[in-house]
Amino acid sequence: MVAAAATTPDRAGRRRFVTASALGAVPGIVVFTWLVATGRADLFQREIFGNFYDAQAKALLHGHWNVPAGQLYIEGFRIGSKTY
Repeated sequence: MVAAAATTPDRAGRRRFVTASALGAVPGIVVFTWLVATGRADLFQREIFGNFYDAQAKALLHGHWNVPAGQLYIEGFRIGSKTY
């Protein structure tokens, strides 16, 4: 009889655990979302400098290394008329 009583879950303890988990998770999710959104409320805002990898992938698929100069900003270097 003693072993059966020890294995039954404590409903009050389970409720406290779920409540504490929710109270800890909500601020964590809010802070994580704010960090992902870089401090803005718009989660779907496009980055200004985020097109470099897309441009590089397109260039490589077309068989060349050079990418449009506007995609590189200060990271690019010019050789002749091409930007790498």
